[in-house]
Amino acid sequence: QAIIDAANERGGKDNITIAILTAPEYAGALGKTQERELPVPASAERVAAQSASPAYDSRWWALVAVVMLLLAAAAALQYWRLSKEARLLSLLLKQPRVLRVSPHLGAIGQALAAARPGDLVLVGAGEYRESLVLRDGVTVSAEALGAAVLASPGPVAVLARGLTTARLQGLRIQPASEARLETGILAQGAAIELDQVEITGALSAAVHLDPTSQATIHSAFIHDNPGTGIRGDSGAWMSMATSVLMANGLASRIPALEWKSASPELTGNAFGNNGAPLPLGAERGSVCARNLCSDLPPPRPRNSLRQE
Repeated sequence: QAIIDAANERGGKDNITIAILTAPEYAGALGKTQERELPVPASAERVAAQSASPAYDSRWWALVAVVMLLLAAAAALQYWRLSKEARLLSLLLKQPRVLRVSPHLGAIGQALAAARPGDLVLVGAGEYRESLVLRDGVTVSAEALGAAVLASPGPVAVLARGLTTARLQGLRIQPASEARLETGILAQGAAIELDQVEITGALSAAVHLDPTSQATIHSAFIHDNPGTGIRGDSGAWMSMATSVLMANGLASRIPALEWKSASPELTGNAFGNNGAPLPLGAERGSVCARNLCSDLPPPRPRNSLRQE
């Protein structure tokens, strides 16, 4: 009490005065106070124990890894299934098809419009009054040689434009009644193959290749065209074998072959009774050694496309 009274006299009742007792008898109480620990909540103890436990961490991350692996496996399986279906669908779409046409079952042009590269448009016997625009990678073939007649009502019977490959086989091309057919087959920037095709009645040219076109012709029968048989502009390329060109350009006295660039590759062909001799110049001897060049009509070939 004496110590408290002395503190009040020194600092007054409104101030806070700290009295430190250093007597030996108070040492035990002071030591007990310093050694006392604050209580720790139970939840904090659990968190600390869990965070400090390596077994708990390894189990947690193992579970996460298993879940991620299962999700990845499911995604990979789904992707494989979709990819397999897509591959099968792609193979089905790429399979070549045969599109059949007859005078009673639609036009050739309709089948061409529906065709894909690799397809075959098979044309039944009969007359088709239409003009055609060939499709890239599509073959148009007569079911029977010379039995399908393309009677063109327009100036161009068959147009091939910007094609890497197209094939025409076994058709007879002629003008429709009272129509003016200027060109039988016109190629513009296209590569075409003509196999056993018959062309007649063209006023300008049975076949016309522009400077960026090329043609491979086998066993064609090009005859009785008022214009030339085949015209190739400067830069065009052609290989022709076992074909017959006769009675072309008679009225205008022009040859069956008009070629403005290097001479085409000609083997086993017959040229006869056309409006003028072939303009081959110095190459005439070598060309006629590999082909029949005659002012007289050669005998009609056995595989003539015209049905007698």
